Amino acid sequence: MAILSTCCGCCNVRTGSMVTAVLMLIVCGMDLGVKFSVQMGVATAKYTGVFMDGVFALLCIFLIVGVAMNNRYLCMTWVIGAVVYLVMDLILCIAITVIMFVTPMAMDDFVINVTVAPNATPAPADEMIDFAFNMAIVVTIAVVWVLFLVVASIDIYCILVVYSHIQNLREIDQVDDQPSGPPPAYDPAAQAYSLEAAKVDPEPGVDRKDTPTTSTLITSA
Repeated sequence: MAILSTCCGCCNVRTGSMVTAVLMLIVCGMDLGVKFSVQMGVATAKYTGVFMDGVFALLCIFLIVGVAMNNRYLCMTWVIGAVVYLVMDLILCIAITVIMFVTPMAMDDFVINVTVAPNATPAPADEMIDFAFNMAIVVTIAVVWVLFLVVASIDIYCILVVYSHIQNLREIDQVDDQPSGPPPAYDPAAQAYSLEAAKVDPEPGVDRKDTPTTSTLITSA
């Protein structure tokens, strides 16, 4: 049985799967356009992002073809790819959080060891700058995680919609593959009875009791 029966309560999961594929393909195209138009400092990061968007765009095309042709294997390819991308986004958010927490601590240790005299008291202005910097880090991390949760919620719902469509296709295939039923067991007695009952009287309407037989005629003569 499918997990979801409708998509957003307004259409079936097949239509929802097609809408998901088209919207995700548009998002990938927009992301690719941004990556090509904006100059990124690290070329490796740029081309890695372009490669990932290209692969996911190809998976979206697979999903469109799979929904149109009722091919659950092509649809399942998109589901697997979407789950992998979701896990990669989670790992990226964790890495960003760790880097943004670790880097300021290393910078503070470097500044204290190099520029500040031993046993010196930090100035109030330096404390305010440090506090503002730390708050900016906390806010940035919070925004990153909020965006991830919103995007992850949408992705998970889309995955459930497509997977529900796959379950419906699987049930249809199972019904089509089931045989009509086993043949009846061979019963000689029943077959003999059927053959005897199937015999037709060559002269219907004639009572054989009243018809003289050959032996009766000879006796009468």
